[in-house]
Amino acid sequence: MKLLDMNATSNLSSSAGGGNSTVSDLHKFSLALKENKLISENSLKQMKTDDFNNEYGLGLSLRDIKETKIYGHGGSTPDNSGELEIVENSPLIIIALSNRSPAEGLVQVNMFIRNEFFGKSPEIERFLNTEEVIELLDKNGFESAQNKLNELNNNISQRLAFYYAYQYLGEEKFEKAINIIRLIVLAFPNDWNAYGSLADSYLKNGNNEQAIINYRKSLEINPENENAIGKLNSLKKKLSTTMAIANRA
Repeated sequence: MKLLDMNATSNLSSSAGGGNSTVSDLHKFSLALKENKLISENSLKQMKTDDFNNEYGLGLSLRDIKETKIYGHGGSTPDNSGELEIVENSPLIIIALSNRSPAEGLVQVNMFIRNEFFGKSPEIERFLNTEEVIELLDKNGFESAQNKLNELNNNISQRLAFYYAYQYLGEEKFEKAINIIRLIVLAFPNDWNAYGSLADSYLKNGNNEQAIINYRKSLEINPENENAIGKLNSLKKKLSTTMAIANRA
């Protein structure tokens, strides 16, 4: 990142991330991005377009707080997390870095910051609802959490719920992750990404049957979901090989 004088930033270890940076360097990056020094104005506009209505563009997370548009991205491991948010038509850039997982501090800090800048909002209400549902899931099980979800009319934060789910996936606590994503699917039944994530989680837990079912549901909503197409083809080949071996035995 010498171009932007980001001297405290390391290269990514993979396409999924794995780099190190600082608040100062991420601020330099944000300014360069919003001022079209990295990509053209048209390319940035495309990245900020929510084509699938799932609060995500081309590599950017998108949100709208009280008609204020915000774009950026976050990431985490079980031991650290960070989020960068750039406010449209404003000099405000919010950068939060933590040596904890998102659910252990970062998300709460971000909610506090947003409340200070934008006041109470529906997003904060969804955040509190999500925390309540996840707590019930941990204490009383899936049915209790589902009842609360119904009581709240599915008014939860998909983003926060996924934070919790991905934390459990990183710790290989697959059943907990699966139950959270099942709740996400109930709350957002038309989200192809939620079904795809549920299928991925089932696959990691060795439940190929449920993985296939949910990959197919994802494809019903978004036939261009390449991840689901690839995983289904791989599972079909695996099942065909298994059946061929069984028939020869």
